[in-house]
Amino acid sequence: MTEDKLPFRQAENNCRSYFRIYDVDYYPNTSAKELPCLFNQGYRYLILDLGSTGEADLSELLRCDRKIVIGNPAPWKMDKFRKTLTQITQKTASGDGFLYLMEMGKPKTLRELSGKYHIILRSVPFIQNPFRIEKEIFSILQELLE
Repeated sequence: MTEDKLPFRQAENNCRSYFRIYDVDYYPNTSAKELPCLFNQGYRYLILDLGSTGEADLSELLRCDRKIVIGNPAPWKMDKFRKTLTQITQKTASGDGFLYLMEMGKPKTLRELSGKYHIILRSVPFIQNPFRIEKEIFSILQELLE
């Protein structure tokens, strides 16, 4: 199914407006002030995409049941990823309790960052179309939600 054929629906609840694709609700550009309302909407899973984590976002990440940090190896994104890893390991003393992933990470980069920050950093494949997930990716996604 092409992106222009996605089952897209705009809606609104007592928190704010959102859009829905394949029974998943998306709340773009949500502020920290809006999160308590979303937490009380009865969702089974609530995934916060914090983008490039800032100090305020890190506080929200620390409250999450499952803490997943995903980096991108692009040279123009590595500085922000390193800053995020530094913030996490400083705030949490060790960075334990987090799952660290890098999209298509090279073994050398994974070893370097793992050693520097004393974490286990794993590579995950790039998903070209998140609305068409290949069979081999399901086990990775299931692990992220467990």
